[in-house]
Amino acid sequence: MKLRRQGIQILELVVLVLGIMFGVALVSRSLGGGPIGRLLTQDGVLLVVLVAFNRWWLHVPIYFRPTPTFGEQLRINTLPIIWMALLAVALVGSLTVGQPALGVGLTLIIALLVGSCEEYLFRGLILGLCLRLFHLTTLRRVWAAVALSSLLFGATHLVNLTHQGLEPTLVQMLNAFALGVLFAASYLRTRSLVWPILLHFFNDFVAILIGGLSEEARPVGSVLAVGVMVILYCGVAGYLLRRQQLPKVQANFAALAPLER
Repeated sequence: MKLRRQGIQILELVVLVLGIMFGVALVSRSLGGGPIGRLLTQDGVLLVVLVAFNRWWLHVPIYFRPTPTFGEQLRINTLPIIWMALLAVALVGSLTVGQPALGVGLTLIIALLVGSCEEYLFRGLILGLCLRLFHLTTLRRVWAAVALSSLLFGATHLVNLTHQGLEPTLVQMLNAFALGVLFAASYLRTRSLVWPILLHFFNDFVAILIGGLSEEARPVGSVLAVGVMVILYCGVAGYLLRRQQLPKVQANFAALAPLER
C-alpha cells in the first residue's frame, strides 16, 4: 500500500527540521557561539523557516483564535492550569534555597521562543498533517493523529543520548510524549494554538529557571513520579477528547481534515 501524500509530507518535514537543527548547530559552533546563543538562533531560524514553508508548501491551517468562549476555554484547561499553579509553587520553593540557573528575563525569552517553535511544529503542522492522514471520521482516528504527533515529539528527546544515559533519556521521552498528548487535546478542544504555547512555555520556564538549559541538570523526579504524571496527563487528555466531544473537534478542524464517508 502506497503511503498517503500527508505521510510523505510528515517524513519530509521531520528531515527538514533535523537538517536545520544540525546545520544551525554546526555553524554556531564554528563561530564559537555558546549554548544559549545556539538555542535562540536554532529555534528562531526554525520558526521562520517553518512559517515560510507552511505558507508556500504544506498549507496546514494554524488556528490561534479559539472557538469556545473564554469561560469555556478556562474550563477545558482547568487541570492544566492547576498543574501550572503547582509548578509555580515548586519554583518558589526551589528559589528559596538557591539562585535561578539563568536570569528571569532571559529564561522568559528562551521558554517563549522554544514553546512557540515546538508547538507550531508539533501541534500546528505535524498534528495537522496527522489529522489529514487519518481524517476525523471516528474518535479512534483522532487519537491516532494525537498519538503519532506526540510520539514524534517524544522521539526528538533521543538527542539527549549525546550527553546522558539511556534511562533518564527514556524518562524524558515518556514525559514529553504525555505532555504532547495533553497539549494536543487542549488544541483540539479550543482550536487555539495559544493554549498549548502557554502551557509549554510555563512548563519550560519553570524547568529552565530551576535547572538551566542542560536536560541532565533538570529535576525529572523518580520514575514513579514521572509515571504518575504521565497517567495524569493522558487521563486529562482522555477526558477532554472523550467520545461526546468528537463533534466539536470535527467542527473545529473540518476545514483542515474534511470528513470522508
